[in-house]
Amino acid sequence: MLRQQGHECWTASDVGLATAADDELTVWVASHKPVLVSSDAEFGRRRKRNATGHHVWLKCRDWDASSVLEQHLPDVIVRLATRTDLTVQVSPDSVSDSSDWR
Repeated sequence: MLRQQGHECWTASDVGLATAADDELTVWVASHKPVLVSSDAEFGRRRKRNATGHHVWLKCRDWDASSVLEQHLPDVIVRLATRTDLTVQVSPDSVSDSSDWR
C-alpha cells in the first residue's frame, strides 16, 4: 500500500537488520531517519515510553494493518512532520502520538 502510494519502503532484511534486536532497529532508525512501521505490541509499548526516531505502531490485527494505515495515513504523515522523535499509534478507530501521552 505504501509503495503504491509512492512511498519508498524497505524491510529490516533489506537494510541488513533481519535478525536485529528492537534496540538495534531503533538506533538505525534514529540515525538514518526513515519511519519504522510495526505491529509488534512490545516494541510499540517501548517506543511509547521512549520515542526515538519515527515509529508507527499499528495497533491492530496484522491482516488489517495495511487498510488501517491507509485509512489514517494523512494524519500519520502530518504528525510525523511535526517532531523529530515521535511514536505514532494507529488503531482502527484513532491516531495518537507520543506528544499526547506526556
